[in-house]
Amino acid sequence: MNAMIFGGGKIARGFIGHLLSRSGFHITYVELNEELVRSLNQCGKYYVNVMGNPDACQWVTDFDCISLRDVPAIAKALVKADIVFMAVGGKNLDSLAATIADAYKLAEPELGTRERTIITCEN
Repeated sequence: MNAMIFGGGKIARGFIGHLLSRSGFHITYVELNEELVRSLNQCGKYYVNVMGNPDACQWVTDFDCISLRDVPAIAKALVKADIVFMAVGGKNLDSLAATIADAYKLAEPELGTRERTIITCEN
């Protein structure tokens, strides 16, 4: 199964990504910070330390990270995604909407009628 997470920060990687990884999902992060995109793709893994529960600590490895500026790559990932999360901070949702709309337009022929669940992880 494939999950997509818009955002690559603490909530995205340390909470949502951790849970998705433990559930067997491949994760595609979509991130604005180009340095973080490069770093995650170069390292290919990151560690989640769950304080007070050492059995839940783990390396997350089954992921890739694409730039928020790469709309064609976002479109390709949307086609594969079974579930999509937004973890970008509430103030960024408006600006993100245009990028997602552009990606959906590009992906539309391949998306078919399959429904996707989109979850916002904002306060």
